[in-house]
Amino acid sequence: RWRCLLAARELHYCPETAGKIIIACCVLHNLCIKEGIDVPELTEVELQTEMTRQPADRIDRAPPVASSAQALQAGQRARAVILQMLKRNRRNSV
Repeated sequence: RWRCLLAARELHYCPETAGKIIIACCVLHNLCIKEGIDVPELTEVELQTEMTRQPADRIDRAPPVASSAQALQAGQRARAVILQMLKRNRRNSV
């Protein structure tokens, strides 16, 4: 779901920062689940990259997304839904 966690499998940040990034991704993932936002599928290129970096027993064979433009639009819609939910929750908690 989050490109910062995709493929590289390398630590580009200090452990403390990497931990914060992972926690933020988990929180956002849970918000998406709560709002019914599906996990976007990988493009063909992303799928191939992931397959070459995964052990054979962990390969996800999900079909690729039709186009990156569609994936971008889906991501923008998901972001808008999350922002609306956060704003709504903030208003309700004040």
